[in-house]
Amino acid sequence: MRRYTRLYWEFAKSHMKVMMEYRIDFLIGVASVMLEQFASIFFCKSGVRPH
Repeated sequence: MRRYTRLYWEFAKSHMKVMMEYRIDFLIGVASVMLEQFASIFFCKSGVRPH
């Protein structure tokens, strides 16, 4: 199991390096995920359900 965990970690690091190759796209992606998470929390807290 340790082998697979280490292998997964290596793949994750490699994926992050590829994503950060284009920094602006990476930053826009991070910002959009954060905005999506904030909107989800807002709608859950307010009781409003999006269609």
